[in-house]
Amino acid sequence: MFTLCSNIAPSRPESSRKPQFSVNWGKSPSYQVTTSLPRFTLTSIVTGLFQQGARTMKFSTKALVLGFAMVASVAIAAEATDPTVKARQELMDTIAMNTGILGKMAGGETAFDAAAADGAKVAIAAAAAEIAAKFEPQATDPKSTSKPDIWTNWEDFVKKGDALKAAAEGMDATTLEGVQAGMGGIGGACKDCHTTYRIPS
Repeated sequence: MFTLCSNIAPSRPESSRKPQFSVNWGKSPSYQVTTSLPRFTLTSIVTGLFQQGARTMKFSTKALVLGFAMVASVAIAAEATDPTVKARQELMDTIAMNTGILGKMAGGETAFDAAAADGAKVAIAAAAAEIAAKFEPQATDPKSTSKPDIWTNWEDFVKKGDALKAAAEGMDATTLEGVQAGMGGIGGACKDCHTTYRIPS
């Protein structure tokens, strides 16, 4: 399944690190994701998938969901020290990890679980709803990959976050076919925003 993304290099080497990420949404439920796999950037995976689709002139659901299963190992390339920027990175980690949960189910790597799929899509939608609030402060950090264009094109940036939220909320997580069909919308929303507003790693 990883042939599709074989040309996507890790953003930085890892050894035996087993990171854990936990994001709390104020008074809302907490979402926690865990991975022991190497880190990749979400942008590199999503972009690789779409480039592969362009080369083959067709974009099968199977190819898409198999590629997204790789997102289970996605995290921000380097952790920031500025608390505002770090909070943004944790938000992106949450989106990436829960997308990975859905991708693995859709690709057949893990058994379909409607409850887990629903929890993952809810977590993505909840995180997407926080994007504007987390990015509104123009904090900087050497490890930040946010382009200044975010704040000069703020309304467009917010719309792209809203598009991700809508894609997650619109996914039918009650069936495997629904998850497979919904992955394209989530992936497209991620790619659209990252291509425009994220500095390539």
